[in-house]
Amino acid sequence: MIFGNDPRQGFYEKGFFYHPVLRFKFRVPEKWKIYNNPSQVILISNRKDSIILFHMGKGSSLRDYVKKYLSNRDLRTYYMKNIFINGFRAIKTESVLKSKNYAVISYFIKMRGKIYEFNCLYKNFSEKYAYIPNSFSYLTDRDKIMRKPTRIHIITVRKKGIFKNILSYYGINNKKMIRKI
Repeated sequence: MIFGNDPRQGFYEKGFFYHPVLRFKFRVPEKWKIYNNPSQVILISNRKDSIILFHMGKGSSLRDYVKKYLSNRDLRTYYMKNIFINGFRAIKTESVLKSKNYAVISYFIKMRGKIYEFNCLYKNFSEKYAYIPNSFSYLTDRDKIMRKPTRIHIITVRKKGIFKNILSYYGINNKKMIRKI
């Protein structure tokens, strides 16, 4: 039985969000809230003045994907530029979300035939968190790629006695483990 979140679906560790299956990573500021859902990752700043929505887009043409995104009537886009992020083709747009009066800076990145989208929403126009989408890169660290979920193993105890002795009988001698229990 898996205990906690399955790291194969993405996990946060030491300032980075890693996705072992899709093989990407990007920076996440300390103290930000991270909500990792099956369809997107939501990052919320500790001051709640910035939200970043990250997800994988549908389609294979970067230009067509961005064109469809920009057709949203609630967006007033005033800037679009072709860029590269860590060697991957990308498009950056700057818009205003009319109904909420938020500045929206979006990054669309094409990596290995897939399109990834960062939508950075700010109460006031700011690029102070631009390093987050600009840190998006290919994951090569074998430790992160091969990360396995924590599992609970259930065994039937066939011995009576003190709990510490039972653990020892079954080969569980880790003192930290015994303290946690």
